Amino acid sequence: MLVKIATDGSHHEGKFGWAYAVVKEDGTVIGTGYGSGLVDESWAHGWNVAAECTAVVRALEAIKPEIEVEILHDYEGLGRWARGEWKAKKPCAVGYCAELKKLARKVVFTWVRGHDGHDLNETVDSLAYKALKEQPVSPVIERMAK
Repeated sequence: MLVKIATDGSHHEGKFGWAYAVVKEDGTVIGTGYGSGLVDESWAHGWNVAAECTAVVRALEAIKPEIEVEILHDYEGLGRWARGEWKAKKPCAVGYCAELKKLARKVVFTWVRGHDGHDLNETVDSLAYKALKEQPVSPVIERMAK
């Protein structure tokens, strides 16, 4: 079984927001999650990229390990670091790769152009911005009707 998850992150003035949306094969959103903060505060130097990395990690943590996942993302580095095409050098990238390794998941990464009308990317972009503005203390998880 393959589950698609769109992810995105947002940063402004030292605050972070991240989001993901889980979708069925037909594109119907069946669940979302968004929150503030980072997986690791040492990633903060990465600004928006740190929030993008956090979105992927939080999304993968939310899905059962046996489920194969396709991550739709608008920051090219997420997939390139995961596939070893780019060398992770800075703490954010190194930490992201370490988290992916700990999760030991089969993940396919698919880049989508951001801010270009891609419905799922627009959805998670809006949720990441909402998280940035609201700064929820705990992640907000919503399950949609199946």
